Amino acid sequence: MNINEIVYKHYNKQDDKHKRKIGVYWATDIKKIKDGTLTPENFLSNTKEEVDWTSVGNIFTGCAYEAELINILKQEKIKCTPHKVKDIKIGKNIILRVNLDIWFKGGIAECKAPTRLRWEIPEWYKDQMEIYHRAWKKDVFCYMFVPRNEVGNLKKLIIEIKYKPSIIRWKNNVKLIKDFDKAIELNPQLGESY
Repeated sequence: MNINEIVYKHYNKQDDKHKRKIGVYWATDIKKIKDGTLTPENFLSNTKEEVDWTSVGNIFTGCAYEAELINILKQEKIKCTPHKVKDIKIGKNIILRVNLDIWFKGGIAECKAPTRLRWEIPEWYKDQMEIYHRAWKKDVFCYMFVPRNEVGNLKKLIIEIKYKPSIIRWKNNVKLIKDFDKAIELNPQLGESY
């Protein structure tokens, strides 16, 4: 057994967990559409692009930190629900699916494990947080795990930043998804699937 090979294959396996369906889009698709890695042409391929070793390390670290935080909250009897999913209808046949990290009575936490210290929410996280805010009508907090080499200096593990909702960002996200859905509908290769 090669433990590294097992982990690498785990993050690169093809599965039906997030099988794509026209008209159903995930909050995390916004960034992929914006950066061009998700296109109308490859939308239904259901073939994930290969996750490189740097990304494997980042995903593993972020998942481990988030899982341990949830474990601590539960042990400390803090009421929370991890990985709550909700659908938002944004058009006649268009759903935006939201899968948040941690739901609290007073708000939502989106966990991130950046490779360098951050004191502000990066733009590429804000779209996701905007959608969470619209789905649950709650405050959204970005929980940024402090890189391990900085924890001792800062005397903290998590930097908590409250996301400021933006109606302009929300409208732009909805327009982006609707335009993307329309491009799929107009794509002759996908027209029969629509």
